[in-house]
Amino acid sequence: HGLVVGGSKRLEPGKSIKCRILTCDSERRRIRVTDNVDEGVSLDELLAKLAPAKPTEFSTDISQVAPGQIVSGAVVRIRSESAMLTLDGSKLCAVLPTGHYSDHRGAIADKIAARVGVNTRFEELVVVSINAERGRVMVSAKPALVKAAKAGRIVTSSREVTTGMTLIGWVKKLATFGAFISFPGSVSALAPLELLSDRYVSAPEDLLQPDQTVIAYVSSVEESADGNKIRVSLKRSAVDISATQCIDPADFLLGYFGELEGAAGEPVLGEIGRQTTVKVKQKLPYGVVVTPADESAAISVEASGFITAEQAKDRIDECKEGALLTACVLDVDPEKAIVDYSLRSALVSGSANLSAATPAKKGKASKRSKTATNGDISQKVLTDALHKKQETPVVVEV
Repeated sequence: HGLVVGGSKRLEPGKSIKCRILTCDSERRRIRVTDNVDEGVSLDELLAKLAPAKPTEFSTDISQVAPGQIVSGAVVRIRSESAMLTLDGSKLCAVLPTGHYSDHRGAIADKIAARVGVNTRFEELVVVSINAERGRVMVSAKPALVKAAKAGRIVTSSREVTTGMTLIGWVKKLATFGAFISFPGSVSALAPLELLSDRYVSAPEDLLQPDQTVIAYVSSVEESADGNKIRVSLKRSAVDISATQCIDPADFLLGYFGELEGAAGEPVLGEIGRQTTVKVKQKLPYGVVVTPADESAAISVEASGFITAEQAKDRIDECKEGALLTACVLDVDPEKAIVDYSLRSALVSGSANLSAATPAKKGKASKRSKTATNGDISQKVLTDALHKKQETPVVVEV
């Protein structure tokens, strides 16, 4: 029997994985393993990360914090679905669910969770709820909630919620009739099935996951003695992100890449798009294997690089073993230390840029272009165009 700890990959019964043995118990016929096979991390470091912290005397004076407050703290214990922290200054015990490490779910959340261990520090957390009976608080590291708290755009009571507000929250749980959305201060709202999306949704789980960050528009508030009953809409047509007054439309996308880089522990994603020097290691029929040769770049010279035949065709004659070439970084996988490069003239300085596109060839191609201009595009013309590899400037709209 094996117990996998600190898993950064999704595990399924019967799935083969490469792992590292941490401890063996011959009497109980059990082994403890981890999927962290990084040779740069010693066994002692892995065991220290998983070792329980010394008993901590927690304070129970919850008057020191309030919902929406920004706090910081260090992890003292790791559980399967949360981390327990002690907050700086107050010595209060705080629970940070793994779903609140990030605004994003899936592989990126798994990678962040894999790097969190005892003594890991979180410098910016927002208090989202308080358990007075146990003297504990729940905190979140979700960047969107932290930004909202800093901007004073968080409600901490259902009495503060009014129709027309746009609030940042997270999915608490799913039901057949909709999704329950939570906000700081133990404020809860219902997003009915018909208000989840502009398109038809047969079941909430087709669109949402527990702990997923959402931006919700308050569609109605029904006053009652035991607190307002709130209904919200998650429809794109109803939600205006700018109405949050703290979140930019590009924040989620930029935040994803920032967290990806943070999870990898290497500041290399900023290298994408930059020009650098590479050394040809091997020329293959389908591409060129290279190694980074610019020691001043953030990418380690120990990384493995590759240029596909398509990306090398402009300068394939220059790709001789040992040759130093100027290349453009297309993509970086920090976890596997793999870099994709391009030698295309459009991406390397000194060559024509994308705006100076190659003129269309005369003859049939010109006639097709003229046909397209006149708005009379046949299916064959479109099919032929799609099969051609072309370069064109694009604008990314988030």
